[in-house]
Amino acid sequence: MKTESPDTVHGRLLEAVHISGYTFERACGELEWLLDHNRWKSVGKGYQDINAFLATLDFSEFRIALDQRRKLARRLEMLQAQNTATGRLLGVDESTIREDLGKKKRSGNPEVTALPGPQNLPVMEVHSGNPDWFQVDADPSREAKRIARNQEREFERQQLKNERPAQRLPSG
Repeated sequence: MKTESPDTVHGRLLEAVHISGYTFERACGELEWLLDHNRWKSVGKGYQDINAFLATLDFSEFRIALDQRRKLARRLEMLQAQNTATGRLLGVDESTIREDLGKKKRSGNPEVTALPGPQNLPVMEVHSGNPDWFQVDADPSREAKRIARNQEREFERQQLKNERPAQRLPSG
C-alpha cells in the first residue's frame, strides 16, 4: 500500500477548496448574466415567472457570504422574486431572506433591525470578467467567516450602546 505524505493530501485539499471557489464564482457569473436584461425569460421554453425559473436552480451546496447573499437577495427582489424562492435557491429559510432585506426585526431585541446596507442596488452589467458582488481571489469560506465575525461584533457593539446610558464628560 502506497502511503501519501500529509503535505500531498493537504495540497490536494487546498486545490479542491480553490476549485470550489471558482465553481461558485462561475455559477454566480452565469446567474448574473441571465438576470441582466431578463435573459432568464428565454431559458428553455421560456419563463414568465422569476420564481419558476429560480426553482430550476440550487445554490444551497455553496455557503454564500452574508454580504453576497444580501446583494443577490436584493437583486432578485427587484425582479419580484418571492423570498421563499430566493431562500430555496440559496439554501436558507425564507425568514433569513426577509432579514437580509431588512424586512424583519431580529428576535430577542425588537429595537434593533438588520444591519444597515445599501438598499437600492443598480442592475449590474457583466461586460467582461466577474460581477462585483463576489471576489475572485478570496477564499469564500474564509471571507464568509470574516464577514460574519465583523457583523457579530458590530451587532454586539450596537447592543452595548443601546443598553448603556449616554455618558457625558463634565464640561469645564
